[in-house]
Amino acid sequence: MRKWIFFLLFFVLLALVFFYFTEIKQLVKLVQEMHPGWLLAALALQFGTYLLLALVWWWALWWVNECAGYLSLVLLSISQLFVNQTVPSSGLSGAVVVTNFLKARKISKKAIGLAIALNVFGRQIAFTLTFVAAVIILWIYRSPDLTYQILGILFALLMLVVTGLFVYLWKLAADAKLPEFLKRFSAIETLFSSIRTIKPSVLLKLQIVGPGVLLFIGIVIFDSLTLWVILYGFNVETNFLPVFAVQVLTTVLASISLIPGGLGVFEGGLVGMLHLIGLPFDVSFAATLLFRGFTYWLPMLPGFLITHKQQK
Repeated sequence: MRKWIFFLLFFVLLALVFFYFTEIKQLVKLVQEMHPGWLLAALALQFGTYLLLALVWWWALWWVNECAGYLSLVLLSISQLFVNQTVPSSGLSGAVVVTNFLKARKISKKAIGLAIALNVFGRQIAFTLTFVAAVIILWIYRSPDLTYQILGILFALLMLVVTGLFVYLWKLAADAKLPEFLKRFSAIETLFSSIRTIKPSVLLKLQIVGPGVLLFIGIVIFDSLTLWVILYGFNVETNFLPVFAVQVLTTVLASISLIPGGLGVFEGGLVGMLHLIGLPFDVSFAATLLFRGFTYWLPMLPGFLITHKQQK
């Protein structure tokens, strides 16, 4: 079964690379034209996002007096990102990867359940908070018309609905038995049995969830700083806050699409949003390609190799 999963991921990756081959060629050309200092800064910021996500895992394990090597948790973060981007499943595919990884290191089901719960709910709370902040920032800087205001309200409501749905599904997982056909997949069975060991009330404890939310907010900020640094690399000096706002809004838009990695949806949305805040179209397009190169394409190969190694 693991070999089939590996080959599925491999062919999805090949399809994505083939489909976006022209984009990658343009990306290489852009990289060659930029000053190395800006490229290194963007690379460091993106690597920082993996370090922060690894801290989320470390924090969850530490809370229940268990541990795993921090470097291995960084590799787990890259693997989870790769799987979530190639297999659109609202994060379930990545959760299965995390479950397999921690189970192989003799981590208890309680610790696995807390790690998954903190990842899901911490991320959702952070996305909701940063989304609301992004709407307010864009409202202040660009005074969007009624259409954008309505879209902003709808997205905010959607985030709340998704959060409520996760709570409901967690309750079902805790109360109901896993369907027989899903029990054939040991990772999914372990995932659900791990969730059952955690009471939903644990997520109401600020001392547990608070640090996780802050770390996820840090990841969003690092992503936005990456885009900001890229714009500076193109000699575009602009305020950070509008850049933060458009990056967050575009990420939310892409995350609710069923397309792997939000490909096409994210690029079109970010180019349009950057143009909305006053950037020239050609700069917006170039910055979007390079930003996607750092956040999407660059982690693909290491993520694929790490995931392949874990599947053995």
